[in-house]
Amino acid sequence: MDAELKTHLEGMESRLDGRIDSLSEQFANLVAGEISAMHREMRDNLERIDERLNRHGEMLANGTRALGALVDYVERADANYARLLREMDSLRARVAALENKVA
Repeated sequence: MDAELKTHLEGMESRLDGRIDSLSEQFANLVAGEISAMHREMRDNLERIDERLNRHGEMLANGTRALGALVDYVERADANYARLLREMDSLRARVAALENKVA
């Protein structure tokens, strides 16, 4: 191989090495950028999911409190109703006793 051809081929090789290095760096930057974008997108999606789950948790807690208050109210209402029924029975018995005395 003559010296001129050898010099030309070595020049081509160094230019190709430079282009390969440049393309490799560009590809690595592109991949890193895509991974970063995907990471941001996943983080944003997970934050939205977390916010939604927090709202659901709050609704469940509020519903549980409301149900507890309703149960307390119903228990008090039942107790009052039972007390009123006992008082009515007592009054009926007293009225019946008074009617028996008068008759």
